Amino acid sequence: MDLELVLQFDANPAVLLPSSDSDSNSNAFSSTSRSSSNLSDSSSCSDNESLCSYRCLRSFNQESHAVFSLGLVHDGGVICGGLGNNQISVWRHSDATHLLTLRSKLHAGAVKSLLVAGDKLFSAHQDKKIRVWRLSKSNHTQHTLVATLPTLKDLVAESTSSRFPSKKNKAARSVQHTDVVSALALGDGVVYSASWDKTVKVWRLSDLKCIESFVAHDDAVKALVAKAGFLYTASVDSKIKIWKREASDKKSSKTYHRHLLARVLERPGNCSSAVNALALGGDGGDDKVLYGGSSDSSISVWELNPDMEAVSLSGLLSGHTQAVACLATLRDLLCSGSADKTIRLWRRERKQGCSPSHISLSVVQGHTGPVKSIVLAPDRIGLCSITSGSLDGQAKMWRVYPCQERDEEEKESPQSERFYFNSSDPLTARSEAQQWKLSTIKHALDEGGHFFRLAFETLQCS
Repeated sequence: MDLELVLQFDANPAVLLPSSDSDSNSNAFSSTSRSSSNLSDSSSCSDNESLCSYRCLRSFNQESHAVFSLGLVHDGGVICGGLGNNQISVWRHSDATHLLTLRSKLHAGAVKSLLVAGDKLFSAHQDKKIRVWRLSKSNHTQHTLVATLPTLKDLVAESTSSRFPSKKNKAARSVQHTDVVSALALGDGVVYSASWDKTVKVWRLSDLKCIESFVAHDDAVKALVAKAGFLYTASVDSKIKIWKREASDKKSSKTYHRHLLARVLERPGNCSSAVNALALGGDGGDDKVLYGGSSDSSISVWELNPDMEAVSLSGLLSGHTQAVACLATLRDLLCSGSADKTIRLWRRERKQGCSPSHISLSVVQGHTGPVKSIVLAPDRIGLCSITSGSLDGQAKMWRVYPCQERDEEEKESPQSERFYFNSSDPLTARSEAQQWKLSTIKHALDEGGHFFRLAFETLQCS
């Protein structure tokens, strides 16, 4: 059987796309972003240089359930995906093998957030509760539900007297969220939960007891990050708030903590866009920068100092065309996922005598629905690996690397290891679907670099 497949460059960004109409949303065999962004203003990226390429290594979910959240456990050996049908799927990271499915007995709705803390996995649910699972290191197929927060003990105690009677807000007085639990974050010995009920609750890791509850914003809280005694919250009210954690009794092993508002961050110009995602990053991973992903498709960049006395907005990253839904950082890299179905990878650069700037390295395309969660991790071959979850029912792992490294790997890899096909991803590497042996591969590239032809002859399905 003879087959000729013609691929051509799309104008913006420079991505290889099928020339036919058979699958316009397929994963690209190779794609590069030529865009760079200077933070001195909020201008869009310009396509002037090829920086990175990417490859889809594998897909994790084939059940057509929306993937709302992701979490890596056991040093990245296992990946968990929170789905829209009250389930948590657990896959082996190396080969996408499905290991088991975690589900509670009652219908809990979508799993909005996942958090790994030691041997425990915390999951935030649409039914206003948080579930705690014990992870088995010896057997990845034996993860068990150990608690539902708030615990029955907390609820019984609250039925006799309010845990936080001084709070004016009803939701803040209770140990139980009164609306969807939207986000989780790990602090020093505690877990933070945020909700659409505008509150943040603090849970002690040692006994899973709720030790604090407070109203954080004027509208639903969408995101949380915690680091070095500070808690950062983001909300639909368009604000980012910084809270300082203070202990009331430093001598006690079960110290009660409270969080005091340290700073309120607002973009100038009466910006009313919801802030959906937060991430801490910086030069060399020193967490000197706070990123905020907004519904207006931009990412705000805030420069921090240790005592939070001076926090300044250094600029906006633009490039997405719809709301930014998730953010992740690794060293000087920033990864963003959006409702526009794309993933963007950025690098923070600081040149001597110049203000920090961010360069757009790659625009990853392949999902057919909004990207709701991403995990950024080191990669021994490429620049980094990205695991993404989308409302299209797919979780995918991508490898991003500089073009020169990609070219070298292509030379060393056998052809049969580089080209794979399946029904949804016609040109992806190492997918879980059918492998095609290619007896002959011919390449042709025009002088301008805007036309790419792959001629496949004598294809045989194994």
